[in-house]
Amino acid sequence: MLQFQQAKRKCFAEDIVFYLSKKKILNQENRAIYEYAIEVILLNFSILVMLLLISIFWGQQLFFVCYVIFFVPLRVFSGGYHAKKSETCFGLSVALYVLAMMLSKDKWLVYNVIMSVVAIIMMFVIFLCSPIENVNHPLAEMQRRRNKMIVRIIILSDVALFVVLYINGTIIASYEIIFILLNGITFFLGKLENYKQYLNHVEKQK
Repeated sequence: MLQFQQAKRKCFAEDIVFYLSKKKILNQENRAIYEYAIEVILLNFSILVMLLLISIFWGQQLFFVCYVIFFVPLRVFSGGYHAKKSETCFGLSVALYVLAMMLSKDKWLVYNVIMSVVAIIMMFVIFLCSPIENVNHPLAEMQRRRNKMIVRIIILSDVALFVVLYINGTIIASYEIIFILLNGITFFLGKLENYKQYLNHVEKQK
């Protein structure tokens, strides 16, 4: 089923790029890049739709809104783990979201000292070390600097918002902790994946 969806996304992306190239809106020479970008957009959209449906089914619409606010922007600009296959990415995204939703049942997770300390450490590491680049699609220097600046703005904004939410004792503070932890996990997995690819590259050079 997921492989069928992937094939449909690929065909749809190719059709869009072909149409835009025909209208001379896109450069034909960069067709492969545009197709990849549109495929990623379609994949992320399908993931968001699935997560929204799961949230509605479980009556956790607020949790989904917090996911969009606290997880998505930081994940987009800081980078992180990328599965090699889109169906794997889809499955992992849904599984991690459901796991995070189960953790959210502990409404006062924010008062767990260990979890809070881990979240603070993760934010600090992301603040200093982002963005993580996809080896197959490296960023230009200007994009790298822009993403780093955006990540730092997001983190500082999240910290300020967390203080307000924490003082007011709202459950959204717990949700924010969960999504910071989730971002940290994908970030460290991305770092680990890049390190493995670096070792493979060094091994091939020998």
